[in-house]
Formats: sequence, structure tokens, C-alpha cells
Amino acid sequence: MKPESTTDWASAQDDLVTESTTEEMAQLKVKYSAQLKTLKDVFPDWTTEDLVYTLQEVNGDLDMATDRITGGNPVLPNLHSPDFLLRGEN
Repeated sequence: MKPESTTDWASAQDDLVTESTTEEMAQLKVKYSAQLKTLKDVFPDWTTEDLVYTLQEVNGDLDMATDRITGGNPVLPNLHSPDFLLRGEN
């Protein structure tokens, strides 16, 4: 008797979202590497992902990113992004 193989469609979709999100994050880290290093030095308590998304929102403008972080006008998380949903903060 052959063992049944089952595929959990939702799990497979989660894997695809995670892979594409990871690839996107890797590309953004490369794109904003210089700015990211500076922000990580200044804001060590922020996650790399949050800093990268902040930089993405301001098109890599280091001054605008810093102003948003310190000025009480932070970039709000995208409530529909795969990262936000995977972190379970919804």
C-alpha cells in the first residue's frame, strides 16, 4: 500500500510568501545598505526589517527616515504586508 501524500495548501502558500518576502528584503538591504548601516548605528533597538521598510517608504532618504523615526511621525507598518501578517501583530 502506497502512503498517501497530502499537501497543505495554506502552508505551501505561506512558504511562497516567506520566500518572496525574504528575497525582497534581501534586495532592499542591498539597495539601502549604506543608509541602513547608519540607521542601525543610531537606532540599535529597531529591527533591520523596520529600518529597511522605513527607508523604502522615503526612497532611501536618510534625513527623512531619521526625521520620521525621531519626530514622532514614523512610517506605519503596512497591515497587509506578508511580513506584518507573519509577525502576528495584526
